[in-house]
Amino acid sequence: MGSCESKGNITKLTNRKESFEDDKINCPIKIIETKNKNNRIKECILENSSPFEKLDSNLSNVSKSICKIKIRTIDKKIITGSGFLLKFNFNQELFYCLISNEHVIRNDIIRNNNIIHISYDCEFQHANVKFESNKRYIKSFTDNDLDITVVQLLDEDKIPKEFFSS
Repeated sequence: MGSCESKGNITKLTNRKESFEDDKINCPIKIIETKNKNNRIKECILENSSPFEKLDSNLSNVSKSICKIKIRTIDKKIITGSGFLLKFNFNQELFYCLISNEHVIRNDIIRNNNIIHISYDCEFQHANVKFESNKRYIKSFTDNDLDITVVQLLDEDKIPKEFFSS
């Protein structure tokens, strides 16, 4: 962890046991108090703790498939939402799709063959997908009282297979 070096800041380092009533934790901590002119910033470091925790590899793999979605409608409105890229076996074949909410990918957007912009892999990757229902499977599940739309993604969408969670 870095230290404050800007003028006007006062940094104090103390060792003491601190009790946290909310969490019922009583552990030794090092308190690093950094005070600026408003006396607002307080940070602490737990003793015997690593500065970085191991991140579950499944979590980092799944985060690559989370998408931001932008859709420009015929009347020039921008709809934004989120979704995720998913692959699963269907009739002994892998099925690649985008799953989002029906209130984001609505039936009128599907009928109008809109193009959606998808950002994924923490917004480092992008793709544009045209909703052509005659070329791809697109299904909204509002008839089952679910707020879900599934859109099949094809090779022509050029989204690498490694970004799909299973």
